[in-house]
Amino acid sequence: MNHPALDERIEELEDGSVFFTSDMEQPLHNPNLARNIGTYQRNWRGTRDRSLGGDRPPSNSASSSRASRRMLPTSWTFLAQFTEEQAERTGAKVHTARTAADAVDLVRQICEQHGTKLIVKSKSMVSEEVELNHALEPFGIDVVETDLGEWIVQKGHERPSHIVGPCRSISVGVKLESS
Repeated sequence: MNHPALDERIEELEDGSVFFTSDMEQPLHNPNLARNIGTYQRNWRGTRDRSLGGDRPPSNSASSSRASRRMLPTSWTFLAQFTEEQAERTGAKVHTARTAADAVDLVRQICEQHGTKLIVKSKSMVSEEVELNHALEPFGIDVVETDLGEWIVQKGHERPSHIVGPCRSISVGVKLESS
């Protein structure tokens, strides 16, 4: 491929030298999160079934699992294909970074080159994982979330508790302190 950082990342993932870990101590002891997830677990299926008029979708977990196992080894090839044949061909500039710090630095440099002081962004797990919003603050670059749940979490100086429901740990009626 023509992306050295992407090639290195592929090698790391293939040889098993990258391990995925996260700090789970704080969420495990968050009583709001535990209560809200418990409420969600008790209610989601009934709410879904009512919204579907009682029609339950077929279970595709086995076929989805097989498809995932089949696609995972080639996913980097598809990413490179998309990058080279689709994104760059239509004028997009694709950036790759080896570390979270490198990713933040890339965004900071682009902002500085263009005199950007405000970023309005959509939901992005990558930017959450590299703590982009927080990392750009010292450089005078403000980030505003467009996803309502992400924005609520941002205003409360919290971290999202889930990709689909980022503000699950915040109960209705809780007043968030914002800056």
